[in-house]
Amino acid sequence: MPFAVSSDPFVPFDWRRPATWGTSGRAVTLALWAVLGLGALLRLAVWQQARSLYLDEANLVRNFAERTYGGLFRPLGYEQYAPPIFSILMKAATDAFGYGERAIRLVPLLASLAGLVVFGALAKRWLSGVAAVLAAGFFGWSSIYLDFATAAKQYSSDVLLVLLVLFVTDRQLQKPTLSTRAAGALALGGATAIWASMPVVFALAGAGMALAWQYLYQQRPAERGPVSVRLALMGVCWAGSFGAYFLLLLHTDARATNLQQFHDDYFLPFPPRSAADWTLIGHQLSGLIDRGFGKTGLAIALGGLGLLGGMVGLIRRHPARAVLLLVPPLSALAASAMHYYSLVPRLMLFALPLLLLVLMTGLDAGLRRPWVGLAVLGAVLATLGNQQRLSAFWQPFQADYADVRAGLRHVAAHQRPGELLMANANVAPVALHYLRLAPLDPPLGAVWLEPYREVGGDSALFTQDIGRLVQAGHRRLWLVSNLPDPWLRRWAAATGTVSQEYDFYRGYAFLYEAR
Repeated sequence: MPFAVSSDPFVPFDWRRPATWGTSGRAVTLALWAVLGLGALLRLAVWQQARSLYLDEANLVRNFAERTYGGLFRPLGYEQYAPPIFSILMKAATDAFGYGERAIRLVPLLASLAGLVVFGALAKRWLSGVAAVLAAGFFGWSSIYLDFATAAKQYSSDVLLVLLVLFVTDRQLQKPTLSTRAAGALALGGATAIWASMPVVFALAGAGMALAWQYLYQQRPAERGPVSVRLALMGVCWAGSFGAYFLLLLHTDARATNLQQFHDDYFLPFPPRSAADWTLIGHQLSGLIDRGFGKTGLAIALGGLGLLGGMVGLIRRHPARAVLLLVPPLSALAASAMHYYSLVPRLMLFALPLLLLVLMTGLDAGLRRPWVGLAVLGAVLATLGNQQRLSAFWQPFQADYADVRAGLRHVAAHQRPGELLMANANVAPVALHYLRLAPLDPPLGAVWLEPYREVGGDSALFTQDIGRLVQAGHRRLWLVSNLPDPWLRRWAAATGTVSQEYDFYRGYAFLYEAR
């Protein structure tokens, strides 16, 4: 039988029989887009706040300032990675609008806004009305999506392109056959998308398998041959594009020692060989739930049940859709087990909307049952209430990184002749950005930037560098920490005098005078 996607008609809820909260109906459609519209306004509000750059943003943007457009097709410097098409768009934005926080985050913002539209279309097609609206709330209002929608990194465009692959593939699955024209368009689009987003290759793996499942299973024997050839040619185009991409841009860094060490706890230890490996696997997999759905015990339990129920239900009733949704995250896990892909949350952002759709598919079954539906709805609303970040409308949104700009502004306002700002390896890229590309007002005075080291941020090396500057006659140093750990302030108080202290979000600054 064919595995075309179907949707249930909207029927008002009746407590006397199982619920059929459908995806059509004007009220549900309005509610869905109202929730996503609020998510769009929330992203615009956070973008408008123009929070401080953090280390990776500053290092990535430095590549755009120092390179030509052609140079973006080579591995980037300063331990950064970004796909070439994304990098070209980012460089074009900075060339047009400068290096202020809003300009360098414009491309990720636009990608995130477009992602809301595509996610809404998928949720409306695949979930019942209530489940679709709830899924939109998590996708539109959660902290992790807001963070990377307004960060100068490629993660929100990764989400957009992966969702577009799902959307386009789902539309194709509704058609009775895979025509030559459609196969050509999919081949060209997929091969191009790889150069705009690395994890899109995982989505293409799912798309290819879903199309093969759909058409090779249900086609008449006489038609399977031509469809098989078209699918094979699509696969060859995608594989060839990724092969060239890997050799040109990824091969150098794939086994770099420093990156392997940094991501060691984020590689899947498979097969597990010890109790510690099993613990790490549990931590990594539960981390996907707590970042995308919630950190509370209720959220993890509800998320686990929803994922399990969603996977079973999809495999039984919509196998092609199950392949489309499950293969991308599973492919990422397989690449992680081979130490080719990290499970650090920002790199797995592309998978979170897919898992959210699976999870809400599983909870959808509970929402359709009388009385049980009320309990499930209450639990999901409680989880969403804890996960949402609507407070960003009236107070600054804070991510996981220090507000280094606030510390630099304090230094710039109080720095006197003869005083030197000393920026360690983790602060130096941000200080360099606000010194040269987007100068502060008032501007920073004399600055010494600690040179880049593969072990950047090592406290012993930093204090040694301070000692060398003191011996060279610089006895009054402004120090800025991008970590809340007070070790630097304690060390300074033990070896000299600390004054003009200033605490900012996740960091601090002060004037140090050596004895």
